Amino acid sequence: MAETYEIPKGMKRCRAKNPACENQFEDYPLGILPKTQEFFHRQGYYFLTDGTRRQRLKDVCKSCANKHGISEKLPKGMKRCKGECEKILPATAEYFNGRGTSARCKSCTNKQSRERYRIRHPKKPAALLAAKGMKRCRGECGGILPTTLEYFHAAGGVSKEGRPYLKSVCKVCFNKNGMPEKLPEGKKRCTECAKILPATLEYFKSQPQSPQAYRIPRIGAKRLFKDDGRPYLTSKCKSCINKLQSENYDPEKAKKRNDQYWDANKEELREKAAARRMRPGAKERAIDYQRGYRKTKRKEQTEALNALLRSQNIPEPNWGEDEYADEEKFEEKIEELIVQRYGVGIVRRKRCEKLFVEYGITRYPDTYIPELNLIVEAKLLSGMWKSPTKRKQFMPQVLDYQKVCDTVIVSLDGGPDWWETEEEITDVTWFDPLELLDFIDKLVFDKHYK
Repeated sequence: MAETYEIPKGMKRCRAKNPACENQFEDYPLGILPKTQEFFHRQGYYFLTDGTRRQRLKDVCKSCANKHGISEKLPKGMKRCKGECEKILPATAEYFNGRGTSARCKSCTNKQSRERYRIRHPKKPAALLAAKGMKRCRGECGGILPTTLEYFHAAGGVSKEGRPYLKSVCKVCFNKNGMPEKLPEGKKRCTECAKILPATLEYFKSQPQSPQAYRIPRIGAKRLFKDDGRPYLTSKCKSCINKLQSENYDPEKAKKRNDQYWDANKEELREKAAARRMRPGAKERAIDYQRGYRKTKRKEQTEALNALLRSQNIPEPNWGEDEYADEEKFEEKIEELIVQRYGVGIVRRKRCEKLFVEYGITRYPDTYIPELNLIVEAKLLSGMWKSPTKRKQFMPQVLDYQKVCDTVIVSLDGGPDWWETEEEITDVTWFDPLELLDFIDKLVFDKHYK
């Protein structure tokens, strides 16, 4: 077969030698086969200039490869280059990449790399090229400056001629972007918000460095501190990192990942948790944490309840003090709002016994409004009722109330997500306080004007 034969698109030449490939496809010459996995074995992937990944095929067709194993018998330790040169060379790291495992020799690989580079990075017009000893700044200014340390920062290392490697951006542009500016000792600039903050673990997170990255002799745990005792810190401050993490947080993926980790390491995690509980002072720390958490939550709940009372013009003496909000107090304030706004009577808890005894109900609702024939159950926060145990206690009670009259639930944060998926309860609505008032407004309007 003539070597000058032009191979059609979608076809591939089998490179088998001694003997050559004798397979023929349709009217094509011997050894010219379709470039598919039906005729050639797979051999990894390659990427086009636009980033598209394509399947790489072996140079020898399946028939020749299966028949001979190798296209030709070579002396032990020798290998034929699958590139353009097709030379037989020692299968060592001196001639082939990957410690001698690469299919093409180094010269063919380098030639192919240079060709690809020329395609991806075509030569720039002469007007954009700088003269010898000059360098174009890749920053905002785009100026052509002398290639000296007077105009460019050092990038680290030196060339064969002994000249230092320089950064691609001139000093003016580099300093303008806030990079190697002179900051007061112990200060650091966040690369996200550009604030200058103390370079401490209070404002930045720790970023341990691997020993291999800095050519540290010992191999093992990552380094937390520099030689002078200062910690390795992240380039972004804590607030920026937390903000970025919250924006990219996917609760479903996180839950799935946590469940998989728990299933794989269940016993180990239980042992670690038990060991933490047995540490000296662990019980006291847990109690202090719970107290602080409850105190913070009570403050937040109180602020939310006070904001509601202010919006409804409730007199200031009734607002209470800090951290007074609990379920009973929330109940009282909701009843106070209803009485003040609509002038209706309220029946509470035990006083409902005569009304509900005929239905066999032993647990009485928080608030019953006879004039509107409406039961209002007050729950401080909906999140307190999300556990399966709490639901089992709560849902039968609501179903019993629904037998008597219309029932609604109110909490500071409105209805939970799981409530809409409950098939047993379809006629009971969960409101926040303002939604409850709008609902009662509609009931009062329907009663008096329809």
